[in-house]
Amino acid sequence: MTDTEFTQKLAECENAVKRFVYFKTPSKADGDDVLQETLLAAYTRREMLKNPDGFKAWLLTIASNKCNDFYRSRTKQPDALPDCETTLHNSLTQTRYGITIAETVQETLAAMEAKDAELLRLVYIDRYTQTEISAMLGVPVGTVKSRLHSAKQRFKDAHSYSPTQKPKQ
Repeated sequence: MTDTEFTQKLAECENAVKRFVYFKTPSKADGDDVLQETLLAAYTRREMLKNPDGFKAWLLTIASNKCNDFYRSRTKQPDALPDCETTLHNSLTQTRYGITIAETVQETLAAMEAKDAELLRLVYIDRYTQTEISAMLGVPVGTVKSRLHSAKQRFKDAHSYSPTQKPKQ
């Protein structure tokens, strides 16, 4: 496939690929990175395409694989776990899942019952397993699971941030 043919075929399906990538990634910046990797991979492998009529499907397959690579690489990176006393006072914290609103999380935890807040801190901030928490609290693992489920639901009900809301800067 020549450069001209590649450019022409790309122009025909560019919007579909962009929509696909932006839908699959958590932010526009991440989507731009994945889209760039997709287009670069497609351009360098354009000679491997046997049937030019299948260009769109071929390009979407590459985009899907690049999205999978993006998430796979993010799971290998350790989270930037916030320190409860310092980092959580900042309004935005970067994690592998994107930007979180740490201040509102801390406020919500402070407003919750102590046992719920402590359980959520043990699981999500201190990263203890349910088995370890069970041993610490001297209760069965099933009890930890049910308490955690209830605590998460109460947190969700009390938390003021919604994903559609723009974060304060």
